[in-house]
Parts: sequence; structure tokens; C-alpha cells
Amino acid sequence: MNCIYLKLTDTNWTAIDQLLLSYTSENRAENVLAYKFDKDKKLALYADLLAQMYLSILTGKPTKAIQVKYQKNRKPSSNSGLDFSFAHSEDSILLSIVQKGVTGADLELVANPPFEVMDMVFSKNECAYIDTAKEGAYDRFFEMWTRKEAYTKALGYGLITDLTSISTADTKLSDSLFTWRESAYLCSVYSSDDKKFNKIISKESEVIKFFLE
Repeated sequence: MNCIYLKLTDTNWTAIDQLLLSYTSENRAENVLAYKFDKDKKLALYADLLAQMYLSILTGKPTKAIQVKYQKNRKPSSNSGLDFSFAHSEDSILLSIVQKGVTGADLELVANPPFEVMDMVFSKNECAYIDTAKEGAYDRFFEMWTRKEAYTKALGYGLITDLTSISTADTKLSDSLFTWRESAYLCSVYSSDDKKFNKIISKESEVIKFFLE
């Protein structure tokens, strides 16, 4: 499983970003431009480009041959033969790609967790894992949150099911989840089959070079 993390160096919308927009599908470009704030536009754009880029690198196919599709409230898909998932928050993007099975990815900025929703979101043992933290309760909250979302995104329905019935703290499920701290973010990925974890740090400049040079 390849996990790619990218932190934007500039969240302002630039002429280069406008040019890169032409490398997305017409539908995706419309979705990108529908965002009100530059930061959100840029995150949506680079998440798509990062996915195209690494699907191309891993399959050896040109991006023109890879079609990434987005359906409302559905996990994105492609004709590459690889399953992938991405998430973005504030100024960072996380992408996971697997050769076999399904994957899901999520990341969250570690700040002011809504502890009041725990009983509605987490299972009893997940709540206990957070409550018993002598230190690091913030990290544990977002560890459980991102793991839960990564898993449900892999299945294709996101956080729209009975979340308390799913426990990512159970060994059977936790063995398929990988969580780590990346700067101020908690990152989690799920893989149903591929347990070999390969983390890659990408850069905005690499994406620009890949498409424009």
C-alpha cells in the first residue's frame, strides 16, 4: 500500500493552478471552482492531480489513459485497476493506493476535538481507549476518528452508518489499519489486503512539474 502525503506551500489560487485545472475532467473542474475559498479549491484540485499522478506512476500508463470518476457521495474510482482514496484538511492531502482489495484514507488536524459526540460516533472500547488516556487524549480522539473514517470510506459509505457498531480498536480490524502523526495531523489508512505500508512525502512542485514540464 502506498500512502502519499502532500502539504501545500501556498493556499492561494494562482495562474499555475488555473492552468492545472485543464488536466482534470470537466466535471471535476466544475466541482473545484464551486468552492468559495481558494484553499478549498486548491485542495480539491491537487487531491485529484495527486491521484492521477500516482495512478500513472504505479501503472506505467499516461494520465490521458487514466479516467478518474467522481460520483456524488461515492468513493472516487478509476479505470487503472487500482483502488484509491484521498482526504484533505486545512493545507494537507493524504492519498492511499493499493494493488489489491480496497483502501480508505483520512487525516485530521489535531485541535479541539468534539468530545461531546463520542457516544454517537465511537464504540464502547474506542471510548474507553480515549477516556483512559493519561495524556494525549486529543491524539487518541483523532486516531479513532480517522481510523473509523478510513475504514468506512474503504467500504464506500463513509460516516453514514451506525458508527458505534464498528470498533477500529478490535484486533481483527486494527491489523488492517495504519495510523501515524504527520506534523500537526493524525493520518490513518485502511487496506483490506495489502499490509505492506509505504509512506511517500510529495511536494506541490512535483505535481506541477509532472503535469506542466
